[in-house]
Amino acid sequence: MQAILDGRDSDIHSSINKKFNSGDFLGRLENLLDEYDARESLAWVIGRSTAMDRDYRESAAKTDFDLLSGKAAHTVSSFNEIRKIIAKSHANGKTDQDIPSICLTRSDGTKPVLSKGDAFINLNFRSDRQRSKIGFLAGAGSLLKSEGEARDRPWNGSWIEHNLNLDICTIAEYHPDFERKYKVSVAFPTQPHPDNFLALWKDTVGSDEYTLIAESVKSSHMGYFFRGRREEPTFNTKEIRLITASHGQEDGVQSDTDFYLHPAMRTKEITAHVLKTIESGTSRLICCNIAAPDMVGHLLPTRYEEAKIAYRAAADALVEIAAVSEKFGLHMLITSDHGNIEDDTSAHSANDVLTTVIRAGGTKFNAVIPIFQARLFDIGPTLFELMGVEQNNRKFPVEKEEFAGRPLIKFE
Repeated sequence: MQAILDGRDSDIHSSINKKFNSGDFLGRLENLLDEYDARESLAWVIGRSTAMDRDYRESAAKTDFDLLSGKAAHTVSSFNEIRKIIAKSHANGKTDQDIPSICLTRSDGTKPVLSKGDAFINLNFRSDRQRSKIGFLAGAGSLLKSEGEARDRPWNGSWIEHNLNLDICTIAEYHPDFERKYKVSVAFPTQPHPDNFLALWKDTVGSDEYTLIAESVKSSHMGYFFRGRREEPTFNTKEIRLITASHGQEDGVQSDTDFYLHPAMRTKEITAHVLKTIESGTSRLICCNIAAPDMVGHLLPTRYEEAKIAYRAAADALVEIAAVSEKFGLHMLITSDHGNIEDDTSAHSANDVLTTVIRAGGTKFNAVIPIFQARLFDIGPTLFELMGVEQNNRKFPVEKEEFAGRPLIKFE
C-alpha cells in the first residue's frame, strides 16, 4: 500500500496532528490495519505534490517511481519513525503535500518493491492527478512525453521501464489510452455526461466556434472536465483551446506548493488570450479559468501575503475583461465551483458561490432562480439563454429531473 499524504484539501499537518476532531490520518490508518492484522500492508508514504502531480513534471514522476522501486529518500521500520520524519519536515516548514518519500521495511528487514508481473490497484479517484503514475507504470512513455511537451516541459523518459507488465486496475478511468493501448482495467468505468453543455454544442448552437483558455495546471478543467469527461471535443465541434504553461524553469516551481513564488501565476497571459479572442470576434463563447486564487489559496494560512497578490491579480483580470466585454457588446458570466482563498485554511471552503451575470448594453433580464438555490449545472442553460438559443432547442437529457439544469436569468 502507498499512503499519499494530503495537506491540501485537509489541514496542512493533518497526517499526524488532530484538529477539531479531524486529522491524525496516519494514526487512523495504523489502527485500521491493526484491526485486520495487516500492518505490513503499508509499504510507502509520500506527499501528494509528488504522487498526485497533474502537471506532468518528470522529476515528480521519477521520485514516485523510485519509491515504488525501493529507492526512497528515507527507509524506516516503524510507524513511529514515519511520524518522526513527518514531524521534522513540518518543523522545517514543509506541509503534508511535500513530505519526502518514505519506505517502510517488512518485519524481516526487506524493502517492499514493485516487481514485474505484479498487480497494481489504484484507488485514487482524482483522474487528472493519477495520469503520470499510471503512465510510467504502464510504460506509456509516448503519452507522458507528449503531455510534457504540451506544457513546455520535455521529458527524458529513459528511466521508464517498458517491460514491467503489471496487471493494473484503476478505480476510475484516468485516460482512455490506458485502456485502449496499455491493457489497464477500470473497476468503475466512467461514462461521459450526456447532458454536458459543450457535448450539446454542435446540435444546439451549430457550427460556431468556442474557445477554452487556461494555464496548464487547470488544463483538464478547461478540457476533459469541462467537456463532461471527454478527452476530445465532440465530433465536428469547432473548439479552440489555448493552454499556457503554468511555470518555466526560471520560476523555481517544483510542485504545487511553490506557486507562492509567483502568486499571480499566468493570470496576465490568460487575460491577454481572452482579450485577443474577444477582439477577433471569431468565437461565440469564450471560457477561461483563472487559477491563482485556488492554487495559492491552498497554501493558506502560511502564504497570506502571496494570497493577497493572487486575489488582486484575479480581480484586476475580471475588471479588464469586463471592460472589453462591455466595449464589444458581450455578456459576461463569473462563477466558481467552490470557494478557497476567502478562508484561512488550505482546504476548499463550504461557502456559497455567487454567480454574477454582467449584461451587455441595451439588454435587460431578470434573475429567475432565488439566491442560494442555483446549482453548478444551471450554468450551461444560463449560457444558452445569454447566447439567445431558444428554449425548445435546448437538449439536456438527464436521468433524474432534479438534475435538469435551469437558466438563472430570463430576458425581458
